[in-house]
Amino acid sequence: MKQTVSSVAEEILPEVLQEDRFLWQFWVNKGLVSEPLSHALGCLGPDTNWDYVAGNALYGGFEDDVLRVLKGAGSAAPPAFLEQFARDVAGTGKLVVPGTKECDLLVLCASPRMTADEEHQATRLASASLDWDALVAAAARANITVAVQHNLAGLALDLKMTTAEAVRLAARARGIRARNLRLMGMIDDLTRRLTKEGIRVLFLKESGLALSHYGNGRYRMMGDIDLLLSPEEIERVVSMLEQAGYQSAEVLWTKEYFRLKHHHAAPLVHPDLAVKIEPHRTIALYVLEGGEPEGMIDEMAAAAVRLDAHAWCFTPADTLFHLCMDLWGSAFIGKLGQLCDAREVIRQGGVEWPALEQRARACGAEAHLAFSLRLLARFQAPVPPELLVRLAGARKPSFDARRLRKMAQRNLCGFVRSQARLSRAGEKLIFRALCQPGGAAARLSFLLKRYLYLGEAEDGLGELTQRSRPSTGRALSRMLTAPLRAVKRWTGSRRMP
Repeated sequence: MKQTVSSVAEEILPEVLQEDRFLWQFWVNKGLVSEPLSHALGCLGPDTNWDYVAGNALYGGFEDDVLRVLKGAGSAAPPAFLEQFARDVAGTGKLVVPGTKECDLLVLCASPRMTADEEHQATRLASASLDWDALVAAAARANITVAVQHNLAGLALDLKMTTAEAVRLAARARGIRARNLRLMGMIDDLTRRLTKEGIRVLFLKESGLALSHYGNGRYRMMGDIDLLLSPEEIERVVSMLEQAGYQSAEVLWTKEYFRLKHHHAAPLVHPDLAVKIEPHRTIALYVLEGGEPEGMIDEMAAAAVRLDAHAWCFTPADTLFHLCMDLWGSAFIGKLGQLCDAREVIRQGGVEWPALEQRARACGAEAHLAFSLRLLARFQAPVPPELLVRLAGARKPSFDARRLRKMAQRNLCGFVRSQARLSRAGEKLIFRALCQPGGAAARLSFLLKRYLYLGEAEDGLGELTQRSRPSTGRALSRMLTAPLRAVKRWTGSRRMP
C-alpha cells in the first residue's frame, strides 16, 4: 500500500549536522584524510538521514567514494539503503535527458511558483509511464530535490510513486531544509558582521537566488555562501573569518594561487559547521578566451539591487548572464539546477534584455549566451525570439557546437555511470578540449598535456590535489587501457542489483 509523501515530509528529524560533517570530508578533503573521515563516519548512527547523505553524494559527484566508505568497516548504514544507493550510483535506470518526460516533469516541478497551466502539464506527464527511480536520482544529481518534492506532494503526484521512492525523495528534502535553516542563521550572522565593518554584502549564485527567488531558502539547497567583494574587502573578510574559526582551504590550490589567479579567494571552511564561504573578486568566465572586460564586474556590483535592509544581489539581467555562463562549467554535468534557476529568473520577470545582450557583446560571449538561451527556450522559458536571431549572427565560436549540444544533453541531469562513454573526469577533459581555440591540432595538444600532466606548473597545486594526481607514466597507462576500462565499467554497472 502506498504512503503519501505529504505525511512523510511532516516527520521531524534531527538536524543533519553529523551527515554534513561526514559529507564535508568529500566536499573539501576528497575523502583522502583518513582520521577525520573515520571520526565523521563513526558519528553516523541510527538517526542518520541516509537518503540525504546519498542525495548529496550524487549531487557532489563523489558517490562512488561515499558508497565505498559506507560499505566498509565502522559503518552503520543499513543493508537495504546500501543496495538502493548502489543502484543509484550505477545508474541502471533510464537516462534522464532533455526530451524525456522525466526531465520535462523535473523542470516544471523545480519552480517554487508553478502556474495552473504548469500544474496541468505536470499532472499529464505524471500520468504517463515514468521511471520514477531515475527521476528521483536525477533530481538529486541536479540539486532540485526540495522544490520537486514540494510540488509533487502538493499535486498528490507522489502517490504515483512506490512508497520507497516517495520516502527517499521526502527524506532528502527534509535534510536539505534542515541544512538551509542552519545556513540561513549563518548568513544572518555573516551579514551583521560585515555590515558593522561597513562592507556591503552582495550574494552570488545560490546564496542570492535562495533569498531572492526561492522563498528564503525553502525551495533551493544552498551549498556555499558566495559573496562578491573588492580585493581590499576580501583581505579584511578573510582575516575576520579566520579569527572567527574558519580556515582557508588549500586542497585544490594554494592560498596564494587563489589570490592571484582564481575568481575567488581560497574557500573559508568551518569543519564544525560543515560550510564554506567563498569571497569572489569576479565571476567565473572560464569559457571566454579573454575573460571579462575591465570594469564590468564593478558595473554589475554598482547596479545590484537590495534583497533586504542589509543584503544585495545582482539585477535579474546580470543574474541571468551569470547563470548562462555558469551553465558551461563542469561539462554541463548536473547543470539542470542552474538551468532551472535561469528559467525561474526569467519567469519571475524584471530581466532587461538589452542589458543582458550588452553584457554578452562586451565579453564576446554572444554565442555562449545564445546556446544557453536556446536551451532555456526549449523548456518554455519566455526568451525573446528576436534576441536569439541577433545573437545567432554573432562571431562564430571556436568550439564544436554540435558536439557540445550532445554533451550538454547527455550530462545536463547529472553523470550516470552506466550510460557514460567516459569517466566523469574524461567527460570534463573532452569538454575543455572542445572549447579550445586553434582547431584540431590545438585541441589534441591540450588534451594530451592535461591528461598526462605535461608542462604544467605545479607551484599552485594544493597538497591533496598533488597526492591524488597520478604520475605521467600511470596516466599514460590509463590512457592506453581506457577502452578496456570503459567496457568493464559499462558491463559491470549492468550487473549491479
